[in-house]
Amino acid sequence: MKTENMYYNQQKRSEVKEEARRLRRKFLRYQQAEIVYSLSHKKLMELANDAGAIYRKV
Repeated sequence: MKTENMYYNQQKRSEVKEEARRLRRKFLRYQQAEIVYSLSHKKLMELANDAGAIYRKV
């Protein structure tokens, strides 16, 4: 599945939103957060960076 189609697939969006509601995770992967919060990748990364909320494995 192409990346751009993955973000606009209504079934996938519904699944991710439902999973987020059910689990109430403290951490989300950026792809899940883009769907749940309806933000573009660039804007999400900008906000997360400004908040100091980006964690990378070393």
